[in-house]
Amino acid sequence: MKTARQLAVDVLLKVEKDAAYSVIALDQAVKAAKLSGADASFAAALVYGVLERQITLDAIIGQYVKKGVRALDREILILLRMGVYQLCFMDGVPARAAINETVSLVPYVKKTSARGMVNAILRNVQRAGADVLSFSKNYAPIKRLSVETSCPVWLLKQWEAQYSRADAESMAKAALERPPLYARVNPLKANADTLCDMLARQGVTAQKHEWIENCVVLSDTGSLLRLDAFRDGWFHIQDAASQLCAQALGAQPGDTVLDVCAAPGSKSFTIAQQMNNQGVVHAFDLYEHKCRLIEEGAHRLGLSIVDASVRDARTGDDLPLADRILCDVPCSGLGILRRKPEIRFKDPASFADLPKLQYEILSHSAKNLKPGGVLVYSTCTTNKAENEDVILRFLSENNWAAPLNLSEKFGKIDFIQDFMAVLLPHQTNTDGFFFAAMTRRE
Repeated sequence: MKTARQLAVDVLLKVEKDAAYSVIALDQAVKAAKLSGADASFAAALVYGVLERQITLDAIIGQYVKKGVRALDREILILLRMGVYQLCFMDGVPARAAINETVSLVPYVKKTSARGMVNAILRNVQRAGADVLSFSKNYAPIKRLSVETSCPVWLLKQWEAQYSRADAESMAKAALERPPLYARVNPLKANADTLCDMLARQGVTAQKHEWIENCVVLSDTGSLLRLDAFRDGWFHIQDAASQLCAQALGAQPGDTVLDVCAAPGSKSFTIAQQMNNQGVVHAFDLYEHKCRLIEEGAHRLGLSIVDASVRDARTGDDLPLADRILCDVPCSGLGILRRKPEIRFKDPASFADLPKLQYEILSHSAKNLKPGGVLVYSTCTTNKAENEDVILRFLSENNWAAPLNLSEKFGKIDFIQDFMAVLLPHQTNTDGFFFAAMTRRE
């Protein structure tokens, strides 16, 4: 049976070699290894911690490797990252255990000859103690911030250019924090008070969100499947920003709604609940297995009006005219670094074609909007090229489309800018998120 550290090595190698998503790779590995709750939690903390702090860890390791970290075998570099992370950022792990357990993994990755080197580097890091990052004082401000927050320089520069230096620093620091866990109450079966009471009886801390109706903040959940309220469809997991996006659509009972990029379905579920399960929500995705997940979620929540099917949002056949359309388009995901830390290490060039894809989805989907209907465009990124630039271009090239003032729905809130909403994690304690609303002129 694998140990927690061995499992962490496997997952980190899979992320490094295969560009796998850490969430999926870790979940699959834990299930296959049948780790206990404590071991699974330790493995998760190690995997996510190493990914979040990778730039910092590599900078530290690089001080003790003459040829630089890229000269190291990938397996040895991952072991060193794990060891340094335990020494520097896991207070509950004794230094002796961090070093010895890491050295003991060298044969596991079939690099036995590197045991001495791994041991020597980790002991140097241990001796450096609180001064382990003192070398960064000689760096330029942007590089020093990159090393201290483990955020790539290109992303810090983008945030500084599009927002401000203070925002860039705050977003980088926020990306290292644990994200809150938000749930959406299913009003067809419960209300926020009854849900919080029921969860409390099963040892879950649940509090109503201060100003978002039917939104609950959870902690100490353990496995959701152990909770009666989850199995019985009293709630689904959905970030607060995503809940607000669904609310912006303003769906009413009896409406026809298109959710053109719907998986995993949380927005479709919230919209159907706002419609009191009356009307129809067509939830589309490119992949059959994701459509099945939407169907399963809708069934658990008792939502009979959610119809999931496969469709390409760029080229799919035109649909019957809809009262509401949600275009939650594929994006760079720079607003969810707290949940998917490996995104920060993607090549920024891989995001270059996204605005074109997003514009194509928006343009093709908008053809199906009724006169007087509402369309909401959204992403979970902080990149203005994928957000404001896309929606402003669309409005300038389609004179039938009119911006829809969101302050009339939400009131005067700092992140509402007329018909657009920009949510930044350090300001709203949500995912980084963008949405904009428009209507088709009568």
